Amino acid sequence: MLTEPTLEKMKTMRLDGMAAAWAEQQQQPSTTQLSFDERLGFLVDAEWTHRENKKMGRALREAKLRLAQACVENIDYPARRELDKAVVRQLASCRWVQEHQALSQAQQARDLARAIADGHIGVVEGSWKIRDLAFAGADVDDQMRALFMPFVAVTSETDHFPIGEERANWDPDVLREKDREIRAYDEACRAQMVSHCRAFAARVDQDVARLTESFMSTPK
Repeated sequence: MLTEPTLEKMKTMRLDGMAAAWAEQQQQPSTTQLSFDERLGFLVDAEWTHRENKKMGRALREAKLRLAQACVENIDYPARRELDKAVVRQLASCRWVQEHQALSQAQQARDLARAIADGHIGVVEGSWKIRDLAFAGADVDDQMRALFMPFVAVTSETDHFPIGEERANWDPDVLREKDREIRAYDEACRAQMVSHCRAFAARVDQDVARLTESFMSTPK
C-alpha cells in the first residue's frame, strides 16, 4: 500500500487528525498486532480529538480572554478573596448545566405525553419526539422502562412513515397518502396510548420535582 498518496487524500479531505495518527501507526510495528477494527477505532478517536481541540482553540480565540491559558487548577485561594474551593470545583464540573439539560428534557417529554393524551399532537409525531429526546431526567428503573416502551414500539412500527425533516424529500402526492396512513394509525392506537401517556407524564412529574430540587440547591 502506498503511504504518501493515502496521506495526501486524507489531508485533502481535511482528516488531518486521522492522517497524523495513521502516519504514526506506520512507524510503530506493534500496531500490526491490532485488528482492523481496533486500528480504525484509534484513527477515528484521533480525528475526533483533533477536531474538538481545534473547536476549543477557536472558541478561546474568539472569546479574547485576558488570560487565555487560565484554568481552574491554577486558581489561587487567598483568604482575602473569600473563595470557597468546594463551590468552585462544583461549578467547574458543570453539573448544574447537565442538571438543567436533564430537567428541560424531562419537562419536554412530560408535556409531549400530555399533548398526545389531550389530542393536541398525533401519537406518531409525539412518540418520535419523545424517543428523540432520550432525556436523562428519569431514573432508569423497571417502571420507567415499561412506561417508555410504548413510545419505542410506536416508532418501531412507523419508521417507514415520513417523519420530521425528511418530509421535505417526499413527493407531495405520496406524502398525502402517507399522512392518511399516519392518521389511521393514530386513530387505531390512540385510546390505548392515552393511558400510557398519562401514566408516563405522572412518573416524569416526580423526576421533574426531584431534578428541580437538585438544580435549585446547586450553586450557580
